Amino acid sequence: MIFRSDVLDILDKASSFLVCDMKTGEILYVSRSLEIMFGYMTTNELVGKDVDILVPVDKQKGHKDLRAEYAKNPSIRPMGKGAMLEGRRRDGSNFPVAINIVPAVITGIPCTIAIVVDLTPYKSII
Repeated sequence: MIFRSDVLDILDKASSFLVCDMKTGEILYVSRSLEIMFGYMTTNELVGKDVDILVPVDKQKGHKDLRAEYAKNPSIRPMGKGAMLEGRRRDGSNFPVAINIVPAVITGIPCTIAIVVDLTPYKSII
């Protein structure tokens, strides 16, 4: 039998993801690999912060509006269909990403799980 902590440990090693409160945007859980991808070297430094901290500054207002729309009709889907997405590192630099989102209810809280892939290694072919 796999316990929740074992599953999270496996997921931490297998992918870069975060879990945020769908209504508030508060980051509730973040994988270690996502922290490193975004330049956060201290474990759980992102927990409790608004997910928009990971969005380029010029896109943050629009992202808040998009999150509110998504919360009205959540579904499993890639973000930014047809658009180039960027993440914002701790140092303020932006980098290309692909993001898939999945709605979930965790301990009674409507959440969004975002699986993030750094596209930097593929930048020359994008």
